[in-house]
Amino acid sequence: MPLMFGFTGLTVLALWFPSQRRWMPLTAGFAWGCGLLLCLHVLSWFHLGVVHPVTFILAGLSLMCGMVNGGAIWLGRTRFALSP
Repeated sequence: MPLMFGFTGLTVLALWFPSQRRWMPLTAGFAWGCGLLLCLHVLSWFHLGVVHPVTFILAGLSLMCGMVNGGAIWLGRTRFALSP
C-alpha cells in the first residue's frame, strides 16, 4: 500500500514539474503493478471466503490507484500533444 501510494504521488507530481515528466511512465507503471498485485491479493481473499469491509476498501483503493495513474498518463500525453 505505501509503495503504491508513493509511486502514484510521484506520478501526479510529475504532471506539475516538467523536468520530471520523463519519469512519469515509469512511476505509473510501478504503481499500476503494485495496484495489480494488491487487486490479485484481494481476489484471493474472495476465493477463500474472506469477505470483510477491509476487502472492499483495499479493492477500491487498488482500482482508484489504477485510474489515477491511467488518467495521469493520458493527461500528460494529451498535454504534450496540445502544447506548442
